Parts: sequence; C-alpha cells; structure tokens
Amino acid sequence: MRDPSHDKTAIESFSAYLAKHGGDPVNLAEVVCDKFQAFLSGIAEILPNAEVTVDWFPIVQTFTKSPDEVHKKEHREKWHLRLCGRRC
Repeated sequence: MRDPSHDKTAIESFSAYLAKHGGDPVNLAEVVCDKFQAFLSGIAEILPNAEVTVDWFPIVQTFTKSPDEVHKKEHREKWHLRLCGRRC
C-alpha cells in the first residue's frame, strides 16, 4: 500500500491549508521534495508556478548504503574463512 504522504493528495492538502491561511498556491515559487512521480505530477498540476528542487538525501543514501552492504558482506565472508579455513 502506498503511503498517502507520498502522493498527489499531500500536495492538494498543502495547497488547501495554504489557501485557508491566506496564501495563494499559485504564488509558490519553489518546492523541495522527494523524486516521487506522484509528487512531481501533483506539483505540476496544483502548483503550476513552482520550480521543483529534488531532495538529494534519499538518492545519496541509496548510493552510500549499497557499497556499505557489500563491504559488510565481504567482511563476514573473510571472517568466516579465517575461523573455518578454506574447507568450510
């Protein structure tokens, strides 16, 4: 199931909140968000004048997590070989 905070309804809710408190969503100049297609299409539709800046944290996290996982696996394998010898 998709997290409702990661879809177009989040943008609609924010736009309604902004309008309720005296803001005009059309005047929004920039939005920083994750690179979810639902966010991007919602922003294009609901906040047409907003430029999108992608939050790079999740992207960087993916690229740093993958090598870390490989490193951990290699470390476990080397440790196993030291304990058992090459016959295990």
